[in-house]
Amino acid sequence: MGNVMIDRPIFIVGPHRSGTTLLYRILAQHPDIGYFNRFNKRLPAWPRLAKLLSLFSGKDVPMESQSIWDRFKKSDTDIMDETDAKPEVRDWYRNLISTVLQLRRAKRFLAKYPRLSLRLPWLNAIFPDAFFIHMKRDWRAVVNSTVQRKKKRNKRNGGWFGVYIPGWQELDRMISYEESATKIFVTVTRELECLKERFGHRFVEVSYENLCHDPIITLHELTKRIELSWSEAFKLTIPKKLKNANYKWQKQLDLQVLDRLRKNDPVFFKRYEFSETRHCK
Repeated sequence: MGNVMIDRPIFIVGPHRSGTTLLYRILAQHPDIGYFNRFNKRLPAWPRLAKLLSLFSGKDVPMESQSIWDRFKKSDTDIMDETDAKPEVRDWYRNLISTVLQLRRAKRFLAKYPRLSLRLPWLNAIFPDAFFIHMKRDWRAVVNSTVQRKKKRNKRNGGWFGVYIPGWQELDRMISYEESATKIFVTVTRELECLKERFGHRFVEVSYENLCHDPIITLHELTKRIELSWSEAFKLTIPKKLKNANYKWQKQLDLQVLDRLRKNDPVFFKRYEFSETRHCK
């Protein structure tokens, strides 16, 4: 496959429903960015065919591409580390992404997949110059959005929704939606907090609240942090305003349940209660 150098790929992580898709779709509009689309997801071994199908269909939307990122996952959780980055695994991803970048004539690769939040050491072993963007959002809004998605899924066929954290099977059977959603948020966020210092300037935090409040300023600051060029052409693709959906948790969640969950670690939860906009740091 490809032979293009993979330069500082960018991975957006964070719990499901934290705004990762919103940021992914905005950043994917940057002219230097390449990404996986629906055809890459369906045909991971055939990137050139995926490119042709994209051209003929006119559909080229950035996708999570679970089948690609879960290809070498062997555990029933989403945890992966350096030991899982075998030479053949590294070669497979680097060859695929190199080809995608070449076909798109792009300079930087971008991906978004919440389950990668528990795989940063694995990603770093494959892409040692990668940037990681932690999308932060008020924990109550994340829990509420997760609960609503779990309820919808349960009406269809059921099944787990969210990052596969350790013990997820028991959580799915034994506790409420609110408790399991909170457990996912805490587990994923604590893992990302622990890795922040390890990756130094390559680990960047962005708040959903700040992105909604002022998308252009937020993206301008973010592009500097991840060493991505800024241009008027890219600026024109950024929405001037974004609707902040955080208000929903106050109407849809049981506030007494939230208070009880918050008491488990009030200092931690306070860090993720955003009443003001915050810039990336």
